[in-house]
Amino acid sequence: MIPNTRQEIFDYVIQRLLQQDKRSMNEHGCKYRAGDARCAIGWIIPDHLYLEEMDDPHCAWSVEDMIFRDIPAVVTLGRELAEDIQRAHDISGDHIPGLFKDCLLENMKDVALRHNLAWNF
Repeated sequence: MIPNTRQEIFDYVIQRLLQQDKRSMNEHGCKYRAGDARCAIGWIIPDHLYLEEMDDPHCAWSVEDMIFRDIPAVVTLGRELAEDIQRAHDISGDHIPGLFKDCLLENMKDVALRHNLAWNF
């Protein structure tokens, strides 16, 4: 079940990404969902609201699209925090693969500080 508060959502996303230990990608690049993997925002899109068109390489949905379409946890986070979480995850994969978790944690810690969230990791 996806949590309801900004702090709980933030912690939930980090926990899921650490367990996953990789980015969510296919041959077209980063995806909200790709096989058994999900991106940071992909973890907070409920299954019943996920549409394959969200990941269409020609018209993938942005965070603003998700807010407009009332994806609950994305609305709770707000555009700036949701985009920062997504970016922190995306750039973690640009480093040496064996350092994904360390990079992710460092990037997410910066997000927590910028958005006055507790750092629980």
